[in-house]
Amino acid sequence: MLAKKNLPPPKCWADLAKPIYKDEMQMANPNASGTAYSTIATLVQIFGEDKAFELLKGVAQEHQQLSAHRRAVRSARSARGETAIAVTFLHDGMTEIANGFPVKIVVPCEGTGYEVGSMSIVKGAKNLDNAKQVLRLGADARRRRRSARRLRTFQVPSNKSVASAAGRAEDGARSSSSTTTSPNTAAPPSASGILEKWDREVYAIPR
Repeated sequence: MLAKKNLPPPKCWADLAKPIYKDEMQMANPNASGTAYSTIATLVQIFGEDKAFELLKGVAQEHQQLSAHRRAVRSARSARGETAIAVTFLHDGMTEIANGFPVKIVVPCEGTGYEVGSMSIVKGAKNLDNAKQVLRLGADARRRRRSARRLRTFQVPSNKSVASAAGRAEDGARSSSSTTTSPNTAAPPSASGILEKWDREVYAIPR
């Protein structure tokens, strides 16, 4: 889609605020999307709060949509040609590649953030034995790899004994596992503080 419009693919977070991408992007509303909140927290850690919000203001003016849709919906819209650029987690893009769509993944040049998915057993669980069995299956490297390949999910495992799912997106999984993550070790502002500022300074911008 970008090639048809003679637009270069973005390479960095800062590129997303360029006017050439007006109406070519989709990003979720962080009030409804944990992925979008992770994006904002990442930018705050990389650039610092003031510069991050200046970038977000520029991005908001160019976005096609700031919706409440789940991240996978935005990824699918990009895969199906409804938008040229989708801001989402890397593994969602890899799923669309595995499904045969002409999607390319861009890891921002400044670095990127990440989230760690987890599993736990609730104290007093009524089905404790079944819960323990689920956790054991989750730790089984062979089962996890087979399941990831079958379901076409490409998150990078935190357990080093578990290989990334093989397939057409394998190179993407390798690149995302070695990419630079947020270099700033300072904790981002509270979620409520980020969201209030986003509503006030970014979402309120006329588009």
